[in-house]
Amino acid sequence: MFRKKKIGVLGAANSGKTVLLTSLLWHLEAFSPEKFHVGSGQVGINDFEYDKKHSLWFNYPLHKEIFVNQGGWPDKTTDYAIAKCSYRRTDSIWQHDMTFIDIPGERVSDVLIWTSENYADWSRQLSQFWSGNKLIQHCMQDFVNNLKGIDINDSLSESNIWDYLVAQYKNGLIKLGKNYSPFITPSTFVLTADGKTIDENLSGKEVEDELLRRPIWEKGDFFPLPVEWKKCKNITLNNIYKKCKANFKRYRKEVLKPLYAEIDDCDNFLVCVDIFNILASGPGRFYQVRGEVDNFFEMIRPGRFCRRMIDIQKALNAIKIGKILPNSVQAKPPKIAFVATKSDMAYDSDEKNKLLKLLERLVHSATNTSYVNSSFFTCCSGRSIIYDYKSDKIVFLKEVDSDGEGSRISEVHLPVDKWPVLPDGWKCESDWNISLYREFTRPRFPLCPGYGEPPEQDNLDRLFDFITED
Repeated sequence: MFRKKKIGVLGAANSGKTVLLTSLLWHLEAFSPEKFHVGSGQVGINDFEYDKKHSLWFNYPLHKEIFVNQGGWPDKTTDYAIAKCSYRRTDSIWQHDMTFIDIPGERVSDVLIWTSENYADWSRQLSQFWSGNKLIQHCMQDFVNNLKGIDINDSLSESNIWDYLVAQYKNGLIKLGKNYSPFITPSTFVLTADGKTIDENLSGKEVEDELLRRPIWEKGDFFPLPVEWKKCKNITLNNIYKKCKANFKRYRKEVLKPLYAEIDDCDNFLVCVDIFNILASGPGRFYQVRGEVDNFFEMIRPGRFCRRMIDIQKALNAIKIGKILPNSVQAKPPKIAFVATKSDMAYDSDEKNKLLKLLERLVHSATNTSYVNSSFFTCCSGRSIIYDYKSDKIVFLKEVDSDGEGSRISEVHLPVDKWPVLPDGWKCESDWNISLYREFTRPRFPLCPGYGEPPEQDNLDRLFDFITED
């Protein structure tokens, strides 16, 4: 007998998704009740198997090897990846089949492409979205103005107009990237299908030139156009519209359909948020992450997200009938676990409480619905720092120079008063001093698991219980 569940794992780049999944699978494979508590704490995990057959499988064995043999963090997954495993619990007769979908945060920006009826509908909705956001409107204004400025009686060739509009649209996307916009679409401009990301330092001329040479999508660029071009008597503008429309349809089919089909089938979701990176990046990153989360849960209605069935279930519960129905036929809202990752950097209980409150405030609008069962967690999937109470110092591993002979990995002891203190709440832009939090983003190495054992975790087991249990 089998019990199946599919979990969507969402998060921006470097939010800790890969480390979290690697650590979770590792703890299930090398299960120890002393290091990973399941259920009441007396439950065991047996017969763990990891499925490598899927063409887009999450390379858990390689990620684990990097931890053990290289003492480093796993590489970022190139695009969405699927992790399938099975195991048995000692408190159940069922075999549990679990599937995790690693969803790149960048692809969330394409949700409007996926939910639009067609290319014309996408162009219209995207234009409305831009006009409702002053920052995005400012970034895309040159593209909009130049689009309006094209004379239908102009004798410019089709290729010249096409190249000009592609360049203008890419310039707008680069401006969005500089301002941490949560809505850069098509998202293949910032995360290509083969995993190449946009450079975070977008201020350099060389970086911008490289991005301008990068296609919007490797198999065919497209951008929003006014529907009037569809029936325009000018054959040049009409052909450009048809080209964008064709590339839009192909993009939906080849890039988005495989991923969003998986998303639509998810039972629950796990959202990784790196609060420390947001603090060190500033208000722009805050609005970006909040926008990505809000857009995702506002526009996506997964198959299990069945409001009508949930409403019926609530009515049955109200008259004392629903709860006596078999568990398998009861309609339940999906669970969403919002996770503040890298919680070891909040070195004591007071800091962890602040971390949790910052997370709750960040995603508040996405949880304001009765159709989801939300919970908040702080979680450490692989420790990179420890707090030495005796010396009152933060201890971590860092790459340092070694007297001109190259670099080496050294243990660093930092007085706790030099470590950033988390704020009690999110600051307004004028009070946000990112320099106070730069230490959070310094490269650090994982504290190596002993003898190939899973990394030390905190709350990963509680998170596992919440997201996988009925």
